[in-house]
Amino acid sequence: MELKRPLTITACILNIICTGLIITSTIIELITITSITDTTLESYTDTIIGMAVAYGISLIMGIIIFFISIILLAKSKLDVFEFPQGLSLTLFVFDIIYTVLYFISLFVVMSSLVPIGIIMCVIIFIVYLLSTIFLRVDISRNNKQKIISQQEEKIVVSNKDDTKQLSKSNDLLDELVKLQKMKETGMITDSEFNKLKSKLLDKY
Repeated sequence: MELKRPLTITACILNIICTGLIITSTIIELITITSITDTTLESYTDTIIGMAVAYGISLIMGIIIFFISIILLAKSKLDVFEFPQGLSLTLFVFDIIYTVLYFISLFVVMSSLVPIGIIMCVIIFIVYLLSTIFLRVDISRNNKQKIISQQEEKIVVSNKDDTKQLSKSNDLLDELVKLQKMKETGMITDSEFNKLKSKLLDKY
């Protein structure tokens, strides 16, 4: 059964846009950091390396989120059994990590009193928080729908079994009626009737 997942689709679009911007800005920051050659900054080498590593990790996470979002967006209409639930959970976890990181960053930027930085961190934090909530809701819906589908499938199988059993019972009854008529018309003897009846009962 094809499903509509508006919250997953919205979360994926938010992730693609926001993470795309983060990847671009991170690459610019990395280029800026690695191009610093001023001798006066030699004492800050450890800080610069630390910043480069932090931006590198952020870049890798951003790329992972970006591609997972694209894959989930492409597969968002698959049924509950074909939908990549593992990928959805992975994106959910990464979004939680990013939400926490930007929540912490928000306090760091607020202490430095940079208005643009504060606004950007607030926007990114809200985007990832919403994305996390949307994914969580749709993961729960997907699990519930899977349980419902499994129960419906069991009911269908049970109904088929009942139908088959009823059909067999009807066939047995028809055969017994035929034998009874043959006995009554003298086509078969009592002993033959009993033998054929036993065979029928064994068969069904």
